[in-house]
Amino acid sequence: MSKPRSSLPRRHFLASSAALGLGACGGSVSVQLNAKDLLPPPLSCPSTQYTGPAARTPLLASDFPSAAAVDLSRPVLDGRALDAIVDTLLTEQNIPAIEAALWSPALGFWSRRVGFRDRPAGLRVDAQTEFWWASVGKMLTASLVMQAQQQDKLSLSDPASRWVSGLPQGEILRVDQLLAHTSGLLSYNQPGDSSQQGYLSPSALLTRPRARGLLSCPGSLFSYSNTGYLVLALILEAVHGQPLHRLLEAQGLTGLRALAPAEVPAQLAQPHTASGRLQAVPGLSSLVGAGNVVGSAGSWVLGLAELLQGRHALLGRRMASAPLLPMGLPGSTLWYGLGIMVFDWRDAQGRERLWIGHSGGGQNANALVIWDPLLQVYAAVAVNSSAPAAAVAVRLLQSLQSMT
Repeated sequence: MSKPRSSLPRRHFLASSAALGLGACGGSVSVQLNAKDLLPPPLSCPSTQYTGPAARTPLLASDFPSAAAVDLSRPVLDGRALDAIVDTLLTEQNIPAIEAALWSPALGFWSRRVGFRDRPAGLRVDAQTEFWWASVGKMLTASLVMQAQQQDKLSLSDPASRWVSGLPQGEILRVDQLLAHTSGLLSYNQPGDSSQQGYLSPSALLTRPRARGLLSCPGSLFSYSNTGYLVLALILEAVHGQPLHRLLEAQGLTGLRALAPAEVPAQLAQPHTASGRLQAVPGLSSLVGAGNVVGSAGSWVLGLAELLQGRHALLGRRMASAPLLPMGLPGSTLWYGLGIMVFDWRDAQGRERLWIGHSGGGQNANALVIWDPLLQVYAAVAVNSSAPAAAVAVRLLQSLQSMT
């Protein structure tokens, strides 16, 4: 099967990738749904065979970084040029704040955060500021699931009902289908973003998906579902007997953390509207499993590097080597494996490009974490406005390329 070629202008790629993961929400405490509540009639699902559009051709070994120790201690060549790009974009795009980091095994590490975490109040970002990474956090949820599978604590073929009761047709819904967004579960943020409603418990968030029943037979179609990643979080909590934010702490990723139930981060780089007003998001702690991770760009670069070439490289490659299903966003060529995304796009020089990682966002905030095989560099960008993080990443990578 040949890989579809993308002849789309770069602006289409940037716009569509910035839209991924809008309004991710979740919960933070394992729940047992009330089994006596009335469920809708089950779907007849004699097969779990995928019936959607063709998957992407598998990634090549050369698309992944060489396995090696991850060392972010050496500063990158001419970081001042990269600093200047961020400062220019901050003004040009009227972005309140940007945090970005790059790591090239050949050139070293660079990071910068600049701007306002609260522009109306005149509060600038500082060392304590945390940026919201939205659906990028799904990579961490997926990696924890893959680690649990490696430790024989669960199987990817386990039915969801083994760990969480009361899900619609949970006895035929498998863990790997939750990872791949082929569960058929309604995403609880449809039709809108619930992160502005304050903290919502897992049981509250599962009410609508449960009442609706499956949209399609598990495994048959791709449908991006934050509900699926909430269920994965509940499974992890049941497996380990700890809340997800504690499980993430044990990963040792200094500078990244999952919010505890009902926590409102005091030092968050607050989302801002185009007019400069703050966009309230009191429900970020509801994003368990689907995107309740806050922290720094440098820590995300380290996290993805550990997943693709470091201590979890075998797991990361399994996540990206699973069938890559089309995400179906107009004007883009985007694919999903097991908790990881692949981006096909064409750059300004007309070259076919590939990124491996994840993007995400909500109202007036978005983020991107990727590995670029052509340039052999990791990049992480978060902004607290609607300006696309992908556009910032492209500008930084163009500058880095000129240094080589």
